Amino acid sequence: MKNLWMFTLLISTISYSQKTYFFDFKMEYEYINYSDSTKNCIKTFYVNSKNNTYFAKRTSIDTTNSKIEFIDRNGVYLLKKFSNKIFNDRVIYINQSDVKDYSYPFIYQLDNYHFSDINDTIVNGKICKRLSFLSNDLNRAKKKKIGTLMYILDTNLNHQPLLEFSTAFEVWKLNRKMPNGIIIESIQKSYENIIVSREKLKQIIPISMNLTIKE
Repeated sequence: MKNLWMFTLLISTISYSQKTYFFDFKMEYEYINYSDSTKNCIKTFYVNSKNNTYFAKRTSIDTTNSKIEFIDRNGVYLLKKFSNKIFNDRVIYINQSDVKDYSYPFIYQLDNYHFSDINDTIVNGKICKRLSFLSNDLNRAKKKKIGTLMYILDTNLNHQPLLEFSTAFEVWKLNRKMPNGIIIESIQKSYENIIVSREKLKQIIPISMNLTIKE
């Protein structure tokens, strides 16, 4: 599953009727890549706390533009540059011609991975849950150089977990082994247990915003 760490999409042009997605929280994470500092960035996610099947991720290009990646795991994908001004609006409009089809290509791999509980930890005075997402076969993982993901989760909020890594989401969908809550930190480790990257929550803000795909 080495290439599963790379987000893979099957994309083709399709047609849609108008559809609107609602976001009730904006979550800002600091991403640090320990092997390539040029990848360090701030990721801003627009999410629906009651429905984690879709999200929009915004990363800054410069002072006037951002890159938006929108994923609806029921079949919609968008990657496009937008002016930062659109985020001042309560509705973001997307042209139908910019939208592609999305499907998850590694269904056959889902039985090979699982979530595993780790001892709880304390963050800012709160008891937080820790889980790992890893291969079922540690010998195979070492041979194939498959790493692990560790999540630190604040379960005080009833918020479906934001799982950007598509394989983790698909496994969660099957067994719901990760409880509801806010992921305050995620850590990617190599098969040698070396930290590769880290993503840490900087702020979470309630919002009311829609993304609409125009006919």
